Amino acid sequence: MRRSTLAVAALLVSLPAWAGSFAKPPGEYGQRINQALAAVGEPLRLEAPRCTVATASVCRYAAGPVTVDVSGPTLQPATDIIAIRAGFRKGEAVDGAQAFRDTLTILGATVMAYDPSLEPELRSGIIATLGEAAFTEGKGRMETPAASYTVAFDDLSGRLEITVMPTDLERP
Repeated sequence: MRRSTLAVAALLVSLPAWAGSFAKPPGEYGQRINQALAAVGEPLRLEAPRCTVATASVCRYAAGPVTVDVSGPTLQPATDIIAIRAGFRKGEAVDGAQAFRDTLTILGATVMAYDPSLEPELRSGIIATLGEAAFTEGKGRMETPAASYTVAFDDLSGRLEITVMPTDLERP
């Protein structure tokens, strides 16, 4: 049985964060996130990525209705942007509440892996604040010393997107 988003988020934010933040290539994102999810007993897993290299290295991960695009420069091992997306509408086969929970669960694991110096209660606050902002305001933004977080939800299209980027101080 799946745990609630709050239970998973509480477990994710209570664990010690990992070092390294954005100084890892996009192809390592899935392994880092799946380790965080496994550490709290969450069965959700990102599938192996499809990566392309052109002017940037871009890897796409998927977990059910959630996709994650991770990109970074080709000449150095770094991540510039993480875009977590889910789409759901009434009448579709996708369970909107589950897609929302899965999106926030992946966000929680991302915060733990890519914003490692953040205190656990602040990690929890990011998840709660962005989740609430998505549905009350349709958008939101938070900043930490290491990362910038933005959320946008379009009620008409049923598209939820959370973007995580390093701050200028944390750019590799």
